[in-house]
Amino acid sequence: MEALLYISLLLITYYLLSQLLSFSFKETYVDLKPVPIKMRYQDFIEFLRSGVNSGNPVPRFLFYSDIVEKLIILKRKFGVNTVKSFQEIRGAARKSYKVQVEIHAELIGFYLQYVLIGGFTWFFLFQLQATLNISFDAASIFLLLVWQILGVIGFVFVFWAYKYFKLRPVDKLIQSVNLFRALILSSRPLSEVIEESRLKDLAWKKSMLPIKKQIFGLIKHLKEVGGLNEQDFSELVYECWDFYEQEIQNFKKVILGIKLIFILFFVFLGFLFMSYSAMGQLGF
Repeated sequence: MEALLYISLLLITYYLLSQLLSFSFKETYVDLKPVPIKMRYQDFIEFLRSGVNSGNPVPRFLFYSDIVEKLIILKRKFGVNTVKSFQEIRGAARKSYKVQVEIHAELIGFYLQYVLIGGFTWFFLFQLQATLNISFDAASIFLLLVWQILGVIGFVFVFWAYKYFKLRPVDKLIQSVNLFRALILSSRPLSEVIEESRLKDLAWKKSMLPIKKQIFGLIKHLKEVGGLNEQDFSELVYECWDFYEQEIQNFKKVILGIKLIFILFFVFLGFLFMSYSAMGQLGF
């Protein structure tokens, strides 16, 4: 009876500590910055501020480097004014960097939560052995370790697969809209802008159809009138970013549920299995 009570208390303590740990950690891990992305972003922004005319290669930061390279070529070839385009790109790159940090935080958050909660699992298992004078066979310990490693690998696969499915179409939209805007501000012919931005080649999800209607309505207006309504275009860009941020929030909500499932299935379930094995050795 005492052994059963002890195991029950361990289970309750394990649950409460893991919940407390997860809560505390969620408040702090979002401050972690992906260093390589941060450095690339800083180099890119510094280049836009002072190095555009230096002749140096454009630092790599997402798709923005390709846009800047196109604008530099146009500036050298046709003498187009790219100042406003670079200002727009700098603001858009800042938003994209923020998105990258949020996505990185979700993945790093899972790693640390998984390791810390898994560490509690092993701590309580060793406590069980020491307190109840029992032993777990090497095969069970090895299987538990492999099971927990498989949990990490499985989550990483699901994370990137879902990110690709959920966010890649919106990433492509943001890329095309920013290139479209940069080329229009550089006074390039509309036919060239449409071809270069590849808006017609985008894979439009159902939720993106209202934006698609606005974009092609704007293109039709440009063809008919021959002029750009700056306010309408700015509102369209803002709506694209609002849509992107909404998709990021939806992505994070789903990932939160997936994290919970993986931690319960690959960490807590393993702990219950080992606890059940311990109870079997005690004759329960």
